[in-house]
Amino acid sequence: MKLKRRYEREVRVLSENPNAALSSLSKQLEELGQLDEAMSAALLVIRRRLEGGYMPIRDAAKLFRVKPWRVVEALSWLKKQGLYVKPKPEGVVSYLLNRMFILRDERELLMKEALSILEKVSGSTSRDPLGLAAAAIAIASENHKMRLSRGFIAKAAGLSESAVRSAKRFIERKLSSPKDVEDA
Repeated sequence: MKLKRRYEREVRVLSENPNAALSSLSKQLEELGQLDEAMSAALLVIRRRLEGGYMPIRDAAKLFRVKPWRVVEALSWLKKQGLYVKPKPEGVVSYLLNRMFILRDERELLMKEALSILEKVSGSTSRDPLGLAAAAIAIASENHKMRLSRGFIAKAAGLSESAVRSAKRFIERKLSSPKDVEDA
């Protein structure tokens, strides 16, 4: 409870000026001796999400040379303090398409299509945003007769082909009958 009160200002400022709030928070954590590499990685992940981008937890962990589970712990602590930000679909799709090294015209076409698919599907889903974005890109590439294999997309996302296939099935079921499908 004491910690919650301490960071109430940052939570309020987070919506107004995210960078100032995160800078203030990191200074306070440093003064308390709680700012370690894992917390720094977690703050970087949140800052990227606030900017509309995306950074996987494992990339942030690798950058700060910590185990990914420590970054997850730091993120969960920040979430309890009210400082958690969900990744935006645009950021995740953009991140994946940039990792695939495809032509700009094709990238823009896939970006529009994948975002429209995610818009129709999103809402109450609690599934992994990276898997959903990869599946949306796979569906968009099929719709536009582009030859991007599920394996290629999965490798760019750092997921298994079965994870992309499962997310793709979920999206297709949700698109065909949005009221009948629950998060599975």
